[in-house]
Amino acid sequence: MAKHSSGFGKGTESLTNFHGIRKPDAVPKGSGGISVDTLLEQVMDESSSGMAERADETIPATPLKDIPVDLIDKSPYQPRLQLLVESLEELVESIQTIGLLRPILVRPRDGRYELVGGERRWRAHKLINAKTIQGLVREMSDTEAEVAALADNEGQEQLTDYERGKGFHGILERKVEPSQRALARRVGVAVSVINRCLAFMDLPKSTREVLDQKPGLIGIRNVKEFVELGGQHQDLVTEAVIQMRDVGIAQEVALRWIRKQIALKNGISQPSQPIKKTLPGVGTLKVSDRAIEVKCDKGVDGNTLAALFEEFLNQVPTEKFKIKN
Repeated sequence: MAKHSSGFGKGTESLTNFHGIRKPDAVPKGSGGISVDTLLEQVMDESSSGMAERADETIPATPLKDIPVDLIDKSPYQPRLQLLVESLEELVESIQTIGLLRPILVRPRDGRYELVGGERRWRAHKLINAKTIQGLVREMSDTEAEVAALADNEGQEQLTDYERGKGFHGILERKVEPSQRALARRVGVAVSVINRCLAFMDLPKSTREVLDQKPGLIGIRNVKEFVELGGQHQDLVTEAVIQMRDVGIAQEVALRWIRKQIALKNGISQPSQPIKKTLPGVGTLKVSDRAIEVKCDKGVDGNTLAALFEEFLNQVPTEKFKIKN
């Protein structure tokens, strides 16, 4: 197939090595899970009672700090691939109106800070030329930073299913977590969600390259069918996904087009579109290749109509309506 541009449509921004995920459920204590919410709750608890003990000794509380925006670098572990400009503009407006409601999470790196959670909030502050942003500073390993970046909730905007699958796959592939179950505990999602999102990694490589540009094209509900069709017809699947990206056709329309092209290749005729007719005094007739459906008007006895239809068919030789080769 011909090469395709990696550019984005209007209203989106490409983000290299960008990660993120939906707001996770609470991580069980002692599981090693890390989140901004957990740290923030501990900070507030200790601020209100200086002698309060930490809720989880594995996650030390960290004081809030005003961090210079220009001293912050983006996370190399961020799973988000695409940023909607409209959504970022809404966040900017919210911050200008009511302020930052949730601090970012960073770790110190050679006199600077590396983002762990909150890239959208950080970018919004850069757009309004803010000098500082409120954040939590915490020492953490690369492994902790990668898992925390995946678990962090970016405001109201969730990751696409493809972005989640790519993030989960990367962590499991590098043995950051030993199993899907262990990863589920760390990021606070069900194992079944991780398993279903990982199906995206079974799509043809050429299809995944299109999703790297626009990750929301295929959802978790239809990914299995795209994978099955792509097993032997990856060119058709990729072509369909490109049409989804460039023309905006729906997933279901793309799947029907792929199945039709496969049938044509195999010399199989496709069923025609259903024909609808109005039968005055009776109702509506819907006819397709394999079915006849009659919807009776009010006052029409369906049982009587069915009996008359059956009587008619019994009088007509079956050869009359057999398909002729």
